[in-house]
Amino acid sequence: MATVSIQTYDRENKPTSMSVGADDAVTGANVQALADAVDAIILGTAVSAKTAVTTVVDAGTPGPSAETFAQRGNKWLLRVSVPLDKQGEGDIYTHEIGTADNAQLPSTDSDFLNLAAGVGLALKTAFEAVYESPEGNPGTLLSAQQVNRTSN
Repeated sequence: MATVSIQTYDRENKPTSMSVGADDAVTGANVQALADAVDAIILGTAVSAKTAVTTVVDAGTPGPSAETFAQRGNKWLLRVSVPLDKQGEGDIYTHEIGTADNAQLPSTDSDFLNLAAGVGLALKTAFEAVYESPEGNPGTLLSAQQVNRTSN
């Protein structure tokens, strides 16, 4: 199993990253699409996307974001459903992306990105093209929720 890692920087130039399992057949184009989809939903500076085989995909320029709200603790919490684990049961896995761009939320009454259209659909499509669970199964992105976490 391969791994895809996306690295970003917040406004204080602190790094944050997300790593997910990926199918061994993941391509540079798949990783680039995921990097672009992540870049569209964050306020931080997207720096790189890498696979375990060290394919580096340029996603931006290193350095702090000029956005005041580009904080590592303001995150997208991704929930991924995997139909079968080693025991034949379904699992839900979570991953986080720092510096969430709240302007991408469909309304002020929702904490969830719309995965059926726009940047949410682009994220869902790119994420599912890359994602593989620890058991080696594909996953379905169920939601991307804006949450606040304390981070060091």
